[in-house]
Amino acid sequence: MNTQHIKTKLGQVECSIIGAGVPVLFLHGGHSNCHERLAHKGFDRQTFLLITPSRPGYGNTPLGDSKTPQQAADLKDKTYRIARRIFHHRVERFTWGMVRLFSELMPRVIASNFFAEFSTQPTPTLRSADVSELVETLKAYRSGEGFLNDIDHAINKQLLGKIECPTLIVHSKNDHTVSLEHPHHAHQMISDSTLELVDNEWGHLLWLGEDAKEVTALIERFIVTP
Repeated sequence: MNTQHIKTKLGQVECSIIGAGVPVLFLHGGHSNCHERLAHKGFDRQTFLLITPSRPGYGNTPLGDSKTPQQAADLKDKTYRIARRIFHHRVERFTWGMVRLFSELMPRVIASNFFAEFSTQPTPTLRSADVSELVETLKAYRSGEGFLNDIDHAINKQLLGKIECPTLIVHSKNDHTVSLEHPHHAHQMISDSTLELVDNEWGHLLWLGEDAKEVTALIERFIVTP
């Protein structure tokens, strides 16, 4: 892995670069950073150059002035209020430290809790490989200042309509955290888009389970098809 700190006119960006070939840019979700490896699963390192920056407020990429211009989150929402407390940048180190500790002591219990949080499917007997992958992924997770900034974002609904490049939208039918309204809205707004709804076991966590092979195959075909 090659981790770089790139200076741009808008500030410093931490970035990891792995592999060689067709460049693929990964933008991680909440709590992650450029050390995220789960989303790289299934990609041939001899065929693809995997580029993952730490988004502003995550890893060693400073938040700086990259905050949302609008603060539209509903402060009466219980989940939002809890998230602001446990993932505040002054305490999130402790939060994730506890998650990692318990994931080492009780990996299957933690994995089962994550499954129930991210999937609408009944919790199955989890595969050892999936549990191990999840525990390994959690080792790199931190919220920094980025997560609270993310949940405060209010994006103009018309912004997606400005995307002109071919776009593949992959979403789980069993996602317990992000409503199906989101991918359908994106598909409606982006003129040259393809929507793929997958019936995977882990729901929001598309990269875990045997179903992850289907997701990777969909993305690879989209990237390499002229």
